[in-house]
Amino acid sequence: MREKRITEDPWRLSLAVPQLVLVDRADGREIEDRKINADFETMTAEDFFKWLRDALAHGDGRTIKPIHKQSARTGRTLLAGFRVEFNAERGAPRILKLDLFHDDMRRIGSVLADLFCASLSGGDRYFEEEAGTARIEEAARTA
Repeated sequence: MREKRITEDPWRLSLAVPQLVLVDRADGREIEDRKINADFETMTAEDFFKWLRDALAHGDGRTIKPIHKQSARTGRTLLAGFRVEFNAERGAPRILKLDLFHDDMRRIGSVLADLFCASLSGGDRYFEEEAGTARIEEAARTA
């Protein structure tokens, strides 16, 4: 994670709003600016995850806001992701803005889970395959 930027493979944090009809204002108007996450373009994955952890652990209702999309099928407003605004570093005056969409969360979460299992396995491929197919309910009952 120290070598790769969060915007590069395998992480690929979005730098443009997905092709969705987004509604981010009280008046229901669509977001105009399609470029996002410029604050993170040169950040390593390691630094990104530390920042995100700090933002989520120390944030409050004013720093984490929902991003809504309009359903093409029903016209209803649905949750598309979250906007996180938090200090670049603890006590720093500069605020970074992250728009984290559903696809980003799934992709980044999957890569983190793969890295976690690979790290636990110590290179044992059988362990990785078993960990990837284990049912969570069964694991919880035996704990």
